Amino acid sequence: MAGLETRPGRGRKAILQEQDLESVRQVVAQHRQRLSVAKTELEQALGKSFSQETLARFVKKTVDVASVCENAAPTHAEVYALKVEGLKLLEAMSECGWIDLLYGDESRCRCSRVCRMRGSSKG
Repeated sequence: MAGLETRPGRGRKAILQEQDLESVRQVVAQHRQRLSVAKTELEQALGKSFSQETLARFVKKTVDVASVCENAAPTHAEVYALKVEGLKLLEAMSECGWIDLLYGDESRCRCSRVCRMRGSSKG
């Protein structure tokens, strides 16, 4: 019965090993939108040949892409702060007369100009 036990070391060895993790992490951070470019660079750097799916599986299992990327997705609070900052800039431009800022709920519409549609009678 001892001969039927599963022993370690059987089966195909992984192409990308833990020792390749740091190289993969750096290249994926540089080319996170184009895995094919990252694959080409890694094949040259590591001297190994592998498919794009192999790289994708390795990245999925070992690399937390959001923590590696310098420009990780912003949190909801950061997005809100950016929107508020952008709105303040637009309101300042509106106050200077550079743009006409109209709100969807018509809470702060400017009524200084009258815009007529084509074909409307002047009355």
